Amino acid sequence: MSIATVQGAPGHYRIGEGVLKELHTLLADLKVHKVHIVSGNTSWKAVQPFLPAEFTDLIVSQHTLIEGHCTLQKANDLAAAYLADQVDAVIGIGGGTALDIAKASAAEAGVKSILIPTIAATCAAWTPLSVFYHEDGRHSHYTEFPVANTLVLIEPEIIAKAPLTYLKAGIGDTLAKYYEADALVKAFYKDQELPVWLQVSQFSAKVCRDILLKDGKSAIEAVENNTVTDALVRVIETIILTGGMVGGFGSKAGRIAGAHSIHNGLTAADQVRRFLHGEIVSYGILVQ
Repeated sequence: MSIATVQGAPGHYRIGEGVLKELHTLLADLKVHKVHIVSGNTSWKAVQPFLPAEFTDLIVSQHTLIEGHCTLQKANDLAAAYLADQVDAVIGIGGGTALDIAKASAAEAGVKSILIPTIAATCAAWTPLSVFYHEDGRHSHYTEFPVANTLVLIEPEIIAKAPLTYLKAGIGDTLAKYYEADALVKAFYKDQELPVWLQVSQFSAKVCRDILLKDGKSAIEAVENNTVTDALVRVIETIILTGGMVGGFGSKAGRIAGAHSIHNGLTAADQVRRFLHGEIVSYGILVQ
């Protein structure tokens, strides 16, 4: 019997209207007194109206605005800054790039990771894994971290007001979870009864497919109108939470088959640089 490695969930996850107003209290509960913020410029502007007034005045040590791709150099430089400044946690705010850099640098420095996604384009906020690229945008590798993300907070209104293209990319990226996990399990566990942890992964993959096919169109309409609906919240959670559980419980049998491999290879082509991760993965599903 093989040894299972399960990293199914962050330490603490909350979603809902006004959830970021609780940030100061949640950080105090975690004994976090000094933080370094890592964000994109647009995402920082999007999240500011939702933060508690006392937050930035009391505990923010430094703020790094991210440009370009998630690289080892960026993560290592930030980790060194955390150690020098003796921060307790990093708060990552934004999409996959900012969150992956925040997770990687937090893991390297051994500090807590608090993640606030401002778009629903990947499961980056959920999974303790970062995807690394070269400076020119070519895929390099991904690294799984030994500890779960500390805290994940989602304010649906921020995602409802984000550009629609990100939600569409997230739907495509998350649909791939089902088709890739299905292919991997059929290849690795042919004619075998699946271990329980992998059954959880497979169940999560099916949930991804079923909710996105049922609610995807309604969620897109909600973002077109910048409104939060039940369907949009279900799709956000499917992309971030359930999508992350597929790999979190399934590990190698729940992560990368054809669709993501095709994405990784295509990042070497200049012609795809204008496309989002999920858009390329969507094409990869069709090729697979």
